[in-house]
Amino acid sequence: STGSLSKWTINKGTMDDKIAMRAASILNIDPKYLVACVNAERHKGKETYTVWEYICRTIEEENARREKLKH
Repeated sequence: STGSLSKWTINKGTMDDKIAMRAASILNIDPKYLVACVNAERHKGKETYTVWEYICRTIEEENARREKLKH
């Protein structure tokens, strides 16, 4: 919705996992990566933030390795 989009753009909220998966599909982004990043954003300031941040980095590195092998 427009209200949700507005909240995301001014950092007042984050999209839920289901929306993140749909957005990833539309944007041709790995859904695991986007869901992990959304969760990291959602957990900022909490102990679990570093776990989600690590998961994001791990998925990003794995995707980069796969892309490199393609070429």
